[in-house]
Amino acid sequence: MARIVGFQPAEEGSIPFERTMKDRRTHLKIKIKTLTAEAAIIRFEAAKTKGDEKWILNDHRTGIVRDAARRNLLAYAMLRGKSYAKMEQKTNNPVLKFQFTQIVGIAERFGCRDKEMMQKWMLDAVDHLKSQGYVVQCPNILPKPKPDTAVRKPILTRVSEALGINKSVA
Repeated sequence: MARIVGFQPAEEGSIPFERTMKDRRTHLKIKIKTLTAEAAIIRFEAAKTKGDEKWILNDHRTGIVRDAARRNLLAYAMLRGKSYAKMEQKTNNPVLKFQFTQIVGIAERFGCRDKEMMQKWMLDAVDHLKSQGYVVQCPNILPKPKPDTAVRKPILTRVSEALGINKSVA
């Protein structure tokens, strides 16, 4: 596992962070280029067809392929420390809560393990979208704190106390 320290230049909107990961950003970059090529191929093939098949191909290109490319680009931006506001200054389709979860999943799959950095990136993205007038929610990806087990009694003890069963048999 390689130790990579990534700091972006002091630009407005960049998020400096340090991460330990097996760097697979190149794989993600290839995936983005593949999705771009897929859209071009679908456009070329759709031009040869007509009717329902043309509509289905165009719908696939402008829906599924475009959304996948956007999510992968945003995950790549997250891995590079680029802010959401820098990637999408103005958008007509804000990122939804489930899409944030998918973006984080892509970033984790391609190497990012810093959950605090990802949460900060998502909160900055939500703030940017709210400044544009959108109402968006950000999922919490940070682990929930574990309850103090010293204060809690085991379930068996609570059940036996409730039933009035004495554990000590003399």
